[in-house]
Amino acid sequence: MRPAISIFLLFAGVACLWRGLSVTAPAHEPVQARATQVSFSVPEVREQRIETIRVGQRVWIGENPSAERDHRLGVDIADPSQWRKMTLRCPKRDGTIASVQMLRPSAWLTERDVQVGGRVDIEVPECGIEGLASVLAIEPCLQIAVGPGRVVTATFHHQSARTFDLSIEGASEPIGVTGNHPVWCEETRDFVRVDTLRPGDHVRTTGGLARVASLSPRGPPESVYNLEVQLEHVYRVGELGLLVHNACAKPQQHHVFPQEFRHEFEDGLNIPIDDYTLPVPVDQHRKIHPKWNDRWQEFFDDAADEGRTPTANEARDFATELIGEFELDQIGPFVPFGR
Repeated sequence: MRPAISIFLLFAGVACLWRGLSVTAPAHEPVQARATQVSFSVPEVREQRIETIRVGQRVWIGENPSAERDHRLGVDIADPSQWRKMTLRCPKRDGTIASVQMLRPSAWLTERDVQVGGRVDIEVPECGIEGLASVLAIEPCLQIAVGPGRVVTATFHHQSARTFDLSIEGASEPIGVTGNHPVWCEETRDFVRVDTLRPGDHVRTTGGLARVASLSPRGPPESVYNLEVQLEHVYRVGELGLLVHNACAKPQQHHVFPQEFRHEFEDGLNIPIDDYTLPVPVDQHRKIHPKWNDRWQEFFDDAADEGRTPTANEARDFATELIGEFELDQIGPFVPFGR
């Protein structure tokens, strides 16, 4: 499962939703940020408190400056009858428990033999979730909100000990966030952890760019909430529509042709391995990596047993086979290493 790419907003947080959704919330016109340098076409949206958002709703993301897309769950949910809603009780590394609701295709549950009363392996590093989650309920996915925006495919509720008040110029009140939640920073042109932002840094809002005014630690552990958003894993929060990501770790670049065999590929087969990497979520990359390299070792060993050197075409065909075997065929295209 891709990590819940999410912002841990506190109880007072809000997410910007399209007006057409059937949610109980006041209509809202986004506030213009003071340091406007980038303009966007902004639809009418309404605000909804993040703790009241449910799977199947749509959130507005506006313009996503990142090229990252996660196609493993598709780009939309066209047929809700082929999806299921799971309620999970997930262990955290600190010994506490997270409450999770998650939408997944029926085929996803079948492949993992997920049943009520059973357990399913869940790993969400940014929430501290790791291990076998108890499956409390599996229900039909009765309705998906229609219209623009991206579907919320998971919601997370747990406790966090490290929270901050993020104040943005032009906003009437700060946003409560966890320190590891990613926010778009114009200076780095990337999503960065909230706790690395400094006063004067520019963040992206619905009205353009706005400056960070301050970042202040909060008090004792608090209830925090997170969303997983289909495809782009970004959404907007607060009265200014701050652009945030729903994961704390960027995908890692997975070498399809392993670096362990760089000499064999580049000198022997003339395959520049750094031209062929795939952006794979951190937890997935960690799981597949040893077995991936073992399969390549078998590839070279089999050829050696036959007293020959494999060809470049055989290596490319085997790479295609592995991409399917490890379910990476929905990730792509290839990205040169370091980009």
